[in-house]
Amino acid sequence: MPAHLPITLIIVSDYEPGPKTWADEDAAVRAYTNDPAGAPAEIIVAAATQDEATPHPDWTGLNVRMVFIDAEASASMKNAATPDASYDLIAVIEADCVCEPGWLAALHQEMIDKPHLGAVSGTTMYRPTTALRRAASLIDRGFIRAQLANGDYYHVSNNGALYRAALLKANPYPEAVSPFVSAERRNQRMKRDGAKFGYASAAIQYHEFGGWPFCRCPAERRSPTLSDSILRQSACWRVASHDDPLHQG
Repeated sequence: MPAHLPITLIIVSDYEPGPKTWADEDAAVRAYTNDPAGAPAEIIVAAATQDEATPHPDWTGLNVRMVFIDAEASASMKNAATPDASYDLIAVIEADCVCEPGWLAALHQEMIDKPHLGAVSGTTMYRPTTALRRAASLIDRGFIRAQLANGDYYHVSNNGALYRAALLKANPYPEAVSPFVSAERRNQRMKRDGAKFGYASAAIQYHEFGGWPFCRCPAERRSPTLSDSILRQSACWRVASHDDPLHQG
């Protein structure tokens, strides 16, 4: 059996078109628990209450717990599962992300080598290899690897990262906004509190991408163009960069 890393891994089950099959969650649990580079000491699978009655995999013998939340947003699931974590390091990953072996160990090693860090991200890529997914991978690298003049990293990944438990518990995700704005507001809040972010290039994950319609505003009736989507995301970051009213007072 792989050695256990002193980490709680939260797997967020918020992305699966059609009837719930738990295929992504089962594949993820078994991959992480059998990772030869090191397995998490415990796993929490966070899912929506509406899926609780759907038969889920038999994880007998594995240190896996399920937490069901009366919400479908990933931010709500992450916030609900975090207080149940038993370890001082908490990794958060979405169930549709597929990680290379050693993903968690690489993040953990970066934390060990740099104890001043509050959170560490890895490398996000997209499959299968198409021009659009290569562009998405490039955009993600430019975002996660962005550094300040002093060498500090500016962001931590919303989809897969390792945190000090105290930092994560003190900075829940804002739930009343989109996932993109929620993540950026939380990034800004953590930095104002003095948190330092790191990057581990060897921690590689492949993220699901549903195409540009994923970025469209629900009120829109037409399909967005590439330029529409870029402009919308730019507006999101501008809004998110303002002071977070949830953190004031």
